Amino acid sequence: MIDRQRCFSFPLVLVIFTSIGSLAFGQATFRGDAARSGAYDASLNARRLALRWRYQTQGPVRSSPAVSGSLVVFGSDDGSLHAVSITTGALAWTFEAGGAISSSPAIAGDTVYVVSADASVFAVDLETGVLRWRVGLGEPLPCKWGYDYWLSSPIVTRVGLVLGSSDGRVLCLDVETGASRWSHDAGTRLVSSPAVRDDTIFIGGMDGRLRALALESGEERWTFETEGASIDLEDAGYDRRSIVSSPSVHGSHVTFGSRDGKQYCVDSASGELHWKVGHPVSSMPGAPQVSWVEGSPATTAEATYIGTSDGAFACARALESGDELWRFDAGSRVNASPSVAGDHLLLGTGAGWVHVLDRATGNERWRFRTGDAVHSSPVVASGIVLVGSDDGSLYAFSDLDSEGQPLPERAVYFEKGPGSSWFRGAGDLATVFEERGFRVVGSIDLARRLEDWVERAEKATLVCASDMLPADVLDDRRLLRRFLEGGGRVIWVGVAPLALELDGNGGVRRTAAATSREVLEFDSSTLSPIAGEERRSVVTEAGRRMGLPDWTLASFPVDRQDVDVVLTENSSGQATAWVKQIGGRGGAFIRVWGRERRMADTAWIVRIAEAR
Repeated sequence: MIDRQRCFSFPLVLVIFTSIGSLAFGQATFRGDAARSGAYDASLNARRLALRWRYQTQGPVRSSPAVSGSLVVFGSDDGSLHAVSITTGALAWTFEAGGAISSSPAIAGDTVYVVSADASVFAVDLETGVLRWRVGLGEPLPCKWGYDYWLSSPIVTRVGLVLGSSDGRVLCLDVETGASRWSHDAGTRLVSSPAVRDDTIFIGGMDGRLRALALESGEERWTFETEGASIDLEDAGYDRRSIVSSPSVHGSHVTFGSRDGKQYCVDSASGELHWKVGHPVSSMPGAPQVSWVEGSPATTAEATYIGTSDGAFACARALESGDELWRFDAGSRVNASPSVAGDHLLLGTGAGWVHVLDRATGNERWRFRTGDAVHSSPVVASGIVLVGSDDGSLYAFSDLDSEGQPLPERAVYFEKGPGSSWFRGAGDLATVFEERGFRVVGSIDLARRLEDWVERAEKATLVCASDMLPADVLDDRRLLRRFLEGGGRVIWVGVAPLALELDGNGGVRRTAAATSREVLEFDSSTLSPIAGEERRSVVTEAGRRMGLPDWTLASFPVDRQDVDVVLTENSSGQATAWVKQIGGRGGAFIRVWGRERRMADTAWIVRIAEAR
């Protein structure tokens, strides 16, 4: 069932408007533009996306960031507005608002506008974070049904700073002073972020009504009632009325979601219904169409994209008809607003995943798991994807390095079943790397993937969670060698590298001495009787720089003269973790761990694999 939590006192909706859906003063705002399209003029190579940096706050980051020049500005429920460098995540300044900031800031010129949960709107200097003015707002209207994480987000226009307050009013304030210009009494709590098209404001209310107001005066032009407006909430037992979703406008179409379980599309001039669709909850008997639609749609000329709460999916619909084009099973709630970036759709989920989908098909191209639920909407700027998480962090992902060069592809090899790995932690380790955005490759695809990397001279990183390579890779020994010579990196965690091949029952079928000789230039299959014994190894200075533990148990040592860098060594001076450099383009075979048991701590091996 839908969560029925206590009412959070998130008082207001701040909006600042533009004319004709384009932003004034180079403004940055929630959903990217005044029409709240959620579409960014950017292209990404999902195969290469990787974590660029992570900035930690002291509260959930449900605010979506705004970007101006080199600064990223966003709020946190720790009560502060944070500004960090877009390239490094280094802190530029913080502003203490005195209340949680779950709304997204707007930036216009040299000023940041933001709303906090203490019923205040602030104007802050972009470069310094120094307060310019503050306006207090009225007492929030009661919020009986709760689950109100968000504040409405600001937007700047030629008329002024317009905000919908939780005290039931839509206000227009002077952007320079905060003085009132006009006020409209909506009579309902407002958390939806208004959208603007031409001279009209569109804003949803917690009474289940979408309102269209005149930009110049705040005069109401029309009101559209959702099905939720007439639902008896006492009988329902939970909120099936509120419009938390912010409307998205494209041409004559205004589309938005509602807690009555529907997505609506209405005419921008008249408020007449174009179409409506329900969102079923398949886990409930009869799959009733009651799943909340909390997020704001991303909208293009062809389609609208939105997620759903208890339904645990996201979908694409034709903008003209509402016909479903595809559906993506997210596996958890999708309360965040999706974003379009070129051919991709970016999506956050309640399980903490950030997904990148093919916009035409809904097929997943990449994913990364944050430490908690994602309620923030992804923003794309300067080739970087920015998104907040309830773990208190703002994450930055990119397919380019700091020099603007394409990042290498990253994959983890994992195959299920007996005979696929001596190392027992293969599945756990593969999951760790999958959650870090690595592509999972199985035995059927590994040779083809290596051939592709070799053909493109790709300096990819391959983590071998399973330590028994498929027969076609072992037989074509030059393939792995050519991959390394081209600058590729292999991270090996298990048995003596390329030394053994297991049968279907987990027994040794053959040694692979020829493979290890041709790939690594020494015979790692000539093992002494005690080679498989686990003995204490200590880290070298080189290993310490790479983040390895001070000591560990390890097996299958090699002569240190056969490798280029020793990372850990046993009491006999043999190398148990090491680096073998191949070719002259930075290719390397890195052997670590060397135990049959699972790893308790994987952070250090992740650091090695992600090092660039």
